[in-house]
Amino acid sequence: MKKNAQVVRTSLRINSGMFEEFQDRVKELFGKVKGAQEIALNDAVKMWLNLSYGVGGYAKVYFGWLELEGFRGQRVLTVEELAEICEKVTNLSVSAIGGLVDPATLAKLFSMKPDCVVVIGNGRAQRLSLEGDELEVAKKLIDRLRSETAYLIWDEHKRVAEVCQNSIRILVDSHHYMLTKNLIEKYPSSS
Repeated sequence: MKKNAQVVRTSLRINSGMFEEFQDRVKELFGKVKGAQEIALNDAVKMWLNLSYGVGGYAKVYFGWLELEGFRGQRVLTVEELAEICEKVTNLSVSAIGGLVDPATLAKLFSMKPDCVVVIGNGRAQRLSLEGDELEVAKKLIDRLRSETAYLIWDEHKRVAEVCQNSIRILVDSHHYMLTKNLIEKYPSSS
């Protein structure tokens, strides 16, 4: 997640009490200060940049919990960073900050070739075909997610993604996988 990183010298001035609290919290969350400060500061800058653009439209960053090899904890992720780790996470629960789930993120999930995509809402379940351009299918689905939830299921890995208008959950867990499959089967299906 540290692609194209380069060191930038800056003369940022931060209140010393706030800086000490920042370092204490970084150490508490990451177990160390060196290196982890960079991650925490980058997350803060991403969050500030996103919020400075105002609310509405598609989110530029996501915030939440994730687990992947070598990391377990809360992070702020750009759309690109989230797309990069979608296939690697074993547990992810993020919210889009200040906007809706970005169609590019949904298209990335579609590109992982789920075995089944079902949209549930308004008392029915609809299986979706992913024929055509993944980004175009994602853009059409985003409006529906205001009142419905999309479930993407990968049978081989027991992976389930749950996508709402402003959040994404991905779990690799056989229990959650079976619960989702059962839920989908209980809804009346339509094409």
